[in-house]
Amino acid sequence: MIISHTTGVIIKEMIVGMKFKCVCIFAVFSLLPFSLAYTASAQQPDNPKQPTTPASTPAPASALPSEELAKKLNLTPAQRQQMAAIEQKRQAAVTRLLPVLNAKNDVLTAVVKDPTASDAAIRKAVTEVAHVQIELKLIEIMAARAVDHVYTPEQHAQLKAETEKKKPADCACGNSSGGCSCGSGCAGGGGCH
Repeated sequence: MIISHTTGVIIKEMIVGMKFKCVCIFAVFSLLPFSLAYTASAQQPDNPKQPTTPASTPAPASALPSEELAKKLNLTPAQRQQMAAIEQKRQAAVTRLLPVLNAKNDVLTAVVKDPTASDAAIRKAVTEVAHVQIELKLIEIMAARAVDHVYTPEQHAQLKAETEKKKPADCACGNSSGGCSCGSGCAGGGGCH
């Protein structure tokens, strides 16, 4: 069977489109617990003491290293200035998006509370919330990457050493958050089981 170049391009675009749709579907379903929390709160009777949506959504964490870490890394004034500019840009973007997210959450809550709302309307509201959350996550990731590019190779080595110090001594999986990431739990004596 001979496939023309045009057909090959169309097939490739379809595959890429399907991958994009899968990523979007994954993103929406990964946010499902978030939307279900709003669904559950929307189905409860109105209680003036208990708002159904948060007054404000917490901002993503700063991309800057702590002051203690900055001192350990011996950051130069120029590095601190570059990082401060990155953080200022991140904060401006987050400040711009948080009211949008809160408004989208309010719309989602109203749609879920509306017994006549269609599945398509609910899906649209959830998707709009998800898009803003994705943008916030991207801002956080991109700021962290920008800060990461400011470090020297020596500072990267110091950061790696600091991370290694914080790893649990009895876990071979290397999770630095204090728990085991291998899924089996940590066994005493230096390894995961």
